[in-house]
Amino acid sequence: MSKRVGSREVDFVTLMLKRALSGLKAEFCEQCGKCTAVCPVSRLNEGFNSRLIVAKVQLGRVDELIKSDTIWKCASCLKCKDVCPAELSPYDIILILRKLAANAGYDYSQRYPKFIEELNAVQQIGSKSVLVIGGGIAGIQAALDLADRGFTVHLVEKSPSIGGVMAQLDKTFPTMDCSICILAPKMMECFRHPNIVLHTLSEVAGVTGSVGAFHVKIAEKPRYVDASKCTGCGTCMEKCPVRVPSEFQAGLETRKAIYIAFPQAVPRVASIDSEHCLYFQKGICRLCEKFCQAGAINYEQQQKETTVDVSSIIIATGFTQYNPREIGEYGYKRFRDVITGLEFERLICASGPTGGKLERPSDHRVAHRVAFVQCVGSRSQRIGFPYCSSVCCMYATKNGLFIKEHDPESEVAIFYNDLKVFGKGFQGVIDRARHEWGIKYIRSRPGEIRENSLTKDLTIWYEDTDRGEVGKTAVDLVVLCATMIPRPENKKLADVLGVELDEFGFFKVQDPVSNPLETNVPGIYVCGSCHSPRDIPESVAEASAAAAKVAENTQTTVVRWEG
Repeated sequence: MSKRVGSREVDFVTLMLKRALSGLKAEFCEQCGKCTAVCPVSRLNEGFNSRLIVAKVQLGRVDELIKSDTIWKCASCLKCKDVCPAELSPYDIILILRKLAANAGYDYSQRYPKFIEELNAVQQIGSKSVLVIGGGIAGIQAALDLADRGFTVHLVEKSPSIGGVMAQLDKTFPTMDCSICILAPKMMECFRHPNIVLHTLSEVAGVTGSVGAFHVKIAEKPRYVDASKCTGCGTCMEKCPVRVPSEFQAGLETRKAIYIAFPQAVPRVASIDSEHCLYFQKGICRLCEKFCQAGAINYEQQQKETTVDVSSIIIATGFTQYNPREIGEYGYKRFRDVITGLEFERLICASGPTGGKLERPSDHRVAHRVAFVQCVGSRSQRIGFPYCSSVCCMYATKNGLFIKEHDPESEVAIFYNDLKVFGKGFQGVIDRARHEWGIKYIRSRPGEIRENSLTKDLTIWYEDTDRGEVGKTAVDLVVLCATMIPRPENKKLADVLGVELDEFGFFKVQDPVSNPLETNVPGIYVCGSCHSPRDIPESVAEASAAAAKVAENTQTTVVRWEG
């Protein structure tokens, strides 16, 4: 039973406290709230606020603090002391208050022993490392946000370079900014950041443990080039006699068996494609080794495994593009001038195979009549992807505007089911394209595309559902806006991580509206188009949100207690 404190005793306690606080400089507290922001107990219990405790000491409300149980909820993590700009210590103030309260008969330390024990245990086992899977724009943004917060980030990318699909785009909508101009600085920042460890040509091979203490095995494939020696000079690529289709150029151009994926690749280190290299296939050649002045070629490299301990995992593996070859009536891969949206991006890009000239692949004539076909593979039960990709309407409009800017006399038509332009400023771009630039929007899903064997021109047969008319139009080039589909590797990665996939193969979240970042496994989060189609701005926003969620949950965990 606590004894009552008289007014004289309270005055005496106040006097003692003021003397004890004289060395702590409590009067200099500016009430900035940083101590409360980092306090794990404040996040879990609205009744505890280290800033208000210091404020009450400043106001002389010591009696109130001594009698309450608030001061006994402190977990002694010392984070408040680390962030205080005035170099104060609310923790030291709380220790003095506890001692005075105990002397006065108000000892509530036994009320929260389990809570303090569990909270301290979380603080001790929680790792300050995070794993990010996928080196596209979402993975890069999440890694940078976490690294700037002081976390060590292991960024795993299965390709030789980070950058993802965004590196292949010419411009971004709705601002029409250069895509690589936005992305390349982030890629270099990611490479140079002291808190980010890049694992390129790598995959996650195994995961054990749970939130706060995941043990991750990373398998790194051999590059057959010593990254510490390679200068990226390109001599090896000049001498290599083997040419294969370039993945970065969407197959419209070739690369060598030893290659750097694209000019802005990070890291800028060559890689040998062992499936096409003459030495690995036939035991001959070795020209790259002969001409490499840095001596970086190493044919004896083997796959190596690395084990890291992380507190949380972010999945940002992105998407892949549907192959429209299955839709025979559109003639993809039968007619050379029927291409996909990604192939068009490389065709119109200044770093593409034609240097930015819109030359059609069949005869290299400049295409003056271009048609975009929307929803190729999506919104169709026949194909199996009934969802909307959400970006096709805008990127078709964006590319239509580029064509018009390059050649105002050109003809551009966009065949669509429904215009779904929901982002900020998107409708304004559509209106400008329609009324100022004369781009035609035809509500129709074309039935067939035919090719003139002599001129190589294409004829699109369609039904205009707004007018109820069947028509046809001749064009030089057809761009199929293929749907965004899950990556085929998702199934393997989901098995390794223990997370669920939805019916289409995207990573499944707990709730797409109220909880769009968390998977069924605590501590594993998703962002970007790996869990459903989305554009670049939305992917970046989700990446920052996932990083914030990881940073919050790494420092504390929700522990419920009675009191």
